[in-house]
Order: sequence, then C-alpha cells, then structure tokens
Amino acid sequence: MAGPSKKAKSDIALTPKRKRTFIETWKTQFPWLRCVDDIMFCEVCRGYPSIADHNSKLYEGVTGSKRIETLQSHESSKYHLLCIQRKEVTEKGTGPMFVALKKQAENMDDQLKPMFNTAFYVAKQKLPFRSFEGLIELQEKNGIKMPTQYRNDKGCKAFVQAIAEVEKDRVSEDLKASRFFPLMGDGSTDISVTEQENVYVR
Repeated sequence: MAGPSKKAKSDIALTPKRKRTFIETWKTQFPWLRCVDDIMFCEVCRGYPSIADHNSKLYEGVTGSKRIETLQSHESSKYHLLCIQRKEVTEKGTGPMFVALKKQAENMDDQLKPMFNTAFYVAKQKLPFRSFEGLIELQEKNGIKMPTQYRNDKGCKAFVQAIAEVEKDRVSEDLKASRFFPLMGDGSTDISVTEQENVYVR
C-alpha cells in the first residue's frame, strides 16, 4: 500500500522576506531625514559634503529595507553632528564678520581636500610619511594650489589618523545598524614580540 505522498520542494510556499518600508513619522523624530523616490537620506549631511562622511549609508541613500536602528546610529555619528553644528552656525550667523568667517572656512575645506587625498594615497600605497611633502610639491608643479601648512610627515600622519577615525565611525555605524554579522580573528607577534590581533567583520 502506497504511503502518503510527499510534496515537492517547489510546491512548498516560501514566506517572502518582509521589506521594511519608510515610516513618515520618522521625519518628526529625525528632522534631518528625507525620503525621495524611496531613497532615504540625511538632508543635512548632503548639504555639507566637505564635512560629511561620504561612506555613510544615510549620505549615499538607503534604497533597500529601512530600519530605525540605521537612523539612530547615524544621528549620533561624529560627522553627522559636525554637519548639524555647521548648519546651526550658518542659519544663526549674520553680519559681515560671519560672512567673512564662513567664506574662510569654506576655502579651508576646499584646500584641505587634496591634502587628505594625498595622505590617503600615501597610506594605501604603504609609502613612508616623509614622501608626503614631495607629493605635495609635485601637485603644485602641476598647477594645484596647496596649503602652506601641514606639509610634512607629521601633517601626513594627522590626516591619516583623521581618515582612520572616519572609517572607524563608518564601520561602527554599519555594525550598529546590522542585526547579525560574522567575525573572524587572527593574531601574530611582531618584531617587538608584541601580540597583534586582527578582527575582520563582513
């Protein structure tokens, strides 16, 4: 006698993964939040690109599932707070002195961009920090205006450390907004017989 038939795997209805949509009341809780064409983003950070973290999800724009944890993490992030501060100063400031200071700050932001890019190149290529000054001089010969300060190895180190802080905040923000993530660790002893531990997150 034949037993009960078993359903093929293809016949079993799979429950689709629920997509978390944008909730309008979030705009009240997070005044800087905007959602246009189903893309959720931070209006304040996009308004100050020279300060904002371009790798932030809320700067790039969230198109998939939208979680309040992402918003909470972004709101407390270092570079979002800097953008909020700049916005407040811009809106409250008046008079010729404020205009002059604002213009000076904007010019400094523009001048420091190539310095940050050069320092990033030095770090990524694993070049010594002392090569930073030569690269700055090369760019000046190519017609790029560079600041007269922060041109030595100490300046390069400061830029690299600032970039590292941005990346650290970005990774921290992503981890806080994620419910699950895998970890992998490894360690070794360096030349000074000091244990060095690496932790990888995907």
